[in-house]
Amino acid sequence: MKTLKILVPVDFSEQSLSVIRYALSVNGKTGGPVTVLYVNEMTSLPFGSSSYPFGVVTFPELENEINDWARQEFLKLQDHLSAGEKKRTQLLILSGKASDVLVAKAAEDEYDLIVMATHSHGAMEKFFLGSTMERVIRISETPVLVLRDPSSVPAFPPEKILITTDYSPQSLAVAEEAADLLSLIASPVTLLAVESFEAGFLDGMTDVRKATINSRLTETGCRPEWVQIRSTDAVEGILDFIQSSKPGLVAMATHGRSGLSKILLGSTTESIIRQVKVPVLVIRTKS
Repeated sequence: MKTLKILVPVDFSEQSLSVIRYALSVNGKTGGPVTVLYVNEMTSLPFGSSSYPFGVVTFPELENEINDWARQEFLKLQDHLSAGEKKRTQLLILSGKASDVLVAKAAEDEYDLIVMATHSHGAMEKFFLGSTMERVIRISETPVLVLRDPSSVPAFPPEKILITTDYSPQSLAVAEEAADLLSLIASPVTLLAVESFEAGFLDGMTDVRKATINSRLTETGCRPEWVQIRSTDAVEGILDFIQSSKPGLVAMATHGRSGLSKILLGSTTESIIRQVKVPVLVIRTKS
């Protein structure tokens, strides 16, 4: 299993420690490090239009106070880690809009993986602030591993892995990238295709393409299995399969189909993330 360069954004909520521990477990066999990122959003306020044409107002004294607070909170988190885990974690503090800063930093420093939690904001707060997680998975070129309920997730590696596909080249690329990213050694992998009424028929799947995917997964020690089911709705079909098969990790593309079906149905990946407690690995694929 290769050592991954992992970035973990935190806000020092109660989920933060569990997310850090899970990220450490991803690199557990190699003892690789994890960078814990806190983005100070409160001291850089844009003015003008949404694209900030007039600049940004900063508050240095407040920024220093919040950054000092973040360092103290990080030390508190480290108190719950073992000596070895403490050595493997380092804190990075940046300022700006959390989603944009996170995505830019991951790309700039060539991180292999972002590990982050969703947050249960109230309806009004979510309405005004939006969801950092949802924006990150839409724009990040770096794969994102999302944990909805990190405190209840077993440590990595998962016993079983589910990869969803519609047989499109974009969704099939997820299988290859997931293998590269996580080195899924000796893990059973199910590739699930759901043919649904709303989304129409699945794309064609050639024997050559299937053999290539099988070979790539088998090289890492995986045991791939292909399953195709029918459902009135793709999300419902995936959720039912997750409920029955109980995978330890789900890997998905940020988009499979495009055009009118995507506009009408919304994002399958985001719908799944909001409804399962299983970690979801999101890989943004090209159109």
